[in-house]
Amino acid sequence: MNELPVDRVLEELVVLAVQVLEVDRIVLLTQDAATLEMRPRVIKTFAAAGQYPYSTRVVDWVIEHGSPTSFADVSRDRSLSGDPDSDVDVKGAMCVPINPGSATIGVIYADSVSRPDCFRPDDLALLRALANLAAVVIAKSAVHAV
Repeated sequence: MNELPVDRVLEELVVLAVQVLEVDRIVLLTQDAATLEMRPRVIKTFAAAGQYPYSTRVVDWVIEHGSPTSFADVSRDRSLSGDPDSDVDVKGAMCVPINPGSATIGVIYADSVSRPDCFRPDDLALLRALANLAAVVIAKSAVHAV
């Protein structure tokens, strides 16, 4: 992994997740250094839904709280801030922060547009492990870039 470009390693982490998890969409987002906004870096979609390939409400929640979470049915969840109509197609979703220790610099998001309550605690644990690897890779690349 040391010799692969960062984007290739992140792509491989997402591919690994897709091989293990039953997801309709998965996105790895990282913080843009100039704008500080989260931008998709790796996207895999197997079903079309909504304006974005992810729920901005779920991503915003994880960034704000800094903790991994799973939602049984985003389309019916009124506890999330933002426009619920933007997520009318999203059923089950999970999202974990990418945090190398100082702050959240990205997230890995996965969902199902066909099945609510589809993710188990083990699925969230796997996504957390992949996010931890992504944090190490991104942090290491930032040190080498300086």
